[in-house]
Amino acid sequence: MAPIYPKSRLKRLVKQKTNRPIENGALDLMYMDYCIFLQTLLKESNIEAAKEKEKQIQASHIERAENETLAKFRG
Repeated sequence: MAPIYPKSRLKRLVKQKTNRPIENGALDLMYMDYCIFLQTLLKESNIEAAKEKEKQIQASHIERAENETLAKFRG
């Protein structure tokens, strides 16, 4: 299975935005948080779609689940 988002692209993006290199351990943590965030967002979106008895996840389901998921990850 192909990675959701290549680590090399994430590393390059962080380096461009901060003008600093990033350690591999820190990059791995950021990548894992990103993957867990996406997984949680999709689970919540799936629940929203099931409430409306929809077979597909729509943008509106993701938008509703987005606020809950962001609140969980902000701490």
